[in-house]
Amino acid sequence: RFQSAAGVPLAGDKIKIGTLRLDRRVFRDITVARVQAGDKLRSTIGLNLLALQPFSMLFRDEASLYLGRNALSGESGSLKVYESGMFTIPILTPAAGELAIWDTGTELTAVDKAYVAAHPELFTSGRPFNNVVDGTDRAVAAHLWRMKELRVGHRVFRNLRVLAVDFSTIHQATSRDVHFVVGFNIIRNADWYFDIPRRTWTVR
Repeated sequence: RFQSAAGVPLAGDKIKIGTLRLDRRVFRDITVARVQAGDKLRSTIGLNLLALQPFSMLFRDEASLYLGRNALSGESGSLKVYESGMFTIPILTPAAGELAIWDTGTELTAVDKAYVAAHPELFTSGRPFNNVVDGTDRAVAAHLWRMKELRVGHRVFRNLRVLAVDFSTIHQATSRDVHFVVGFNIIRNADWYFDIPRRTWTVR
């Protein structure tokens, strides 16, 4: 089964692609997940491919992806990789330091609804939010909030839109210490550098 960064499974089977070119790298005999015909999820680059070498995703000047020697290595922080293949980076809220999954497939940054209940002073203007789907296009019940402040590396994001959802499935794939998913509304406003084998990263 294919699994989104939120830990939600999607039925499919494994096939091999003889040659796949990404950036200037050529990958051979790559195992990929083939989803069922008619499924809305069409193509996704997984971490099983990106994590083989340092990579960077740049957004501030021009959206770009670089692999291997073309990517600057991250040195400003450590990251944790789980058996599921997902990884987390450390973040900071006004309440405490936390762990967050980094996921380009999540449009809005997500927070565990239990974390919102435990720290209501950090969130304002909550309301139900419909038509939310995860990376596998499955419906997710959610509330939309404004988070007063969230620090990721040296970057500070204020008055940030976040979705509060049930993290039970995420906890099964990672740990109960994970309370956030850094989504694309943060990712698209910064430049990111990762070296998964060395467990380092940075953001600019």
